[in-house]
Amino acid sequence: MEYNLSLEEYVHLILKGTFRPKRAHELLYHAVQYAIQSNHIPNDVNEELINQINEQYLRPASLGYDIQKRMLILVGPPGSGKSSIVRFLKRALETYTQTEEGAIYQISGCPMQEDPLLALPDDVREQLPMTVCGTLSPYNLMRLNDEWKDWKAVPVERFYISKSGRKGIGTFFPSRPLYARYL
Repeated sequence: MEYNLSLEEYVHLILKGTFRPKRAHELLYHAVQYAIQSNHIPNDVNEELINQINEQYLRPASLGYDIQKRMLILVGPPGSGKSSIVRFLKRALETYTQTEEGAIYQISGCPMQEDPLLALPDDVREQLPMTVCGTLSPYNLMRLNDEWKDWKAVPVERFYISKSGRKGIGTFFPSRPLYARYL
């Protein structure tokens, strides 16, 4: 599939059945499935726990079941593998988005990696085989009105999740709050 195209071409590929974008939970579920099938589970990650997370959390969420109610919380003592699981999930996403099945597209030049389908008018959204929820950010709405003039001209590009490039994956370094030094 092409790496740079217009939104009109992107929508045409979706309508033709050549490509189907995946939502976040679905992408993560397929990334974990891909890692399991490719035998890319590191030794420090409990494979049984990964399978349990995949089947009890990610699979139902990827099918759209009560997504708003789902939150994955990893609880355990230090050294129990919580961080290893998170590192595995990040690496699985990075690897999977390099494949054709895991392709992700964004509005070209968008610092927020915004979904280009958000630029579609309601009548076009209704034709798609999936539900598109949400609206464009004010930044891209301004670009649509001033720069592109028509949704068909919105430039779309392939996007790869990258921890080192800080794209699609955030990093958090836990630390003591500043006030704790003075207690």
